[in-house]
Amino acid sequence: MKRINVVFTAFAAILTLGGSLVPATPVNASAKYRRTKIVKAKKVNYVVRNKKGKTYKFRGSAKKLTLKTNHYLKNYTKSTWKRTKQTKVYRQGKKKLVYYYLTTSKHKAAGWVKKSDLKVKRAKKATAVTKTSSSAKVVKQTTTKPTKSTKNKQAAASANAKAESESKKEYYARVGTRGAGGGKMPSVWD
Repeated sequence: MKRINVVFTAFAAILTLGGSLVPATPVNASAKYRRTKIVKAKKVNYVVRNKKGKTYKFRGSAKKLTLKTNHYLKNYTKSTWKRTKQTKVYRQGKKKLVYYYLTTSKHKAAGWVKKSDLKVKRAKKATAVTKTSSSAKVVKQTTTKPTKSTKNKQAAASANAKAESESKKEYYARVGTRGAGGGKMPSVWD
């Protein structure tokens, strides 16, 4: 009986001091990622879509990648981000995610951002400034994407303009030039 008590207390002591009967497996707190080759991307301007998004620094190799947060997108909602590189990141057991390497227009922040956290920045409407004698006047010129109906209208208008200019040429060829001198004058006495 004494022998069973000694074995039991020794076993309890080993368990309480951190030992176990099963060999310990290392636990990685961060998720396991891997990525594809980083390639140059067409330079496009973006703005923040998801204010809860983050920018990351990539650590490690392409096969054993870890992501470290370096900026929060909520602090850069009014900034323009420029894309220069891109890659695909795979998380174990999940779908692939496309990440862009972005820098702010003033180069204050940079990092890898998920594509879903961004939206393409639209170009503003063009404005032209015309000066009058006393003040400057701003005239807005709208730039819209032509649709099929506007393309058809533009084609019809250009065809009408061509026909009109040709008819004027024929008239002045018969009648004579508009300006002084030169050209055949119509003969009333012939």
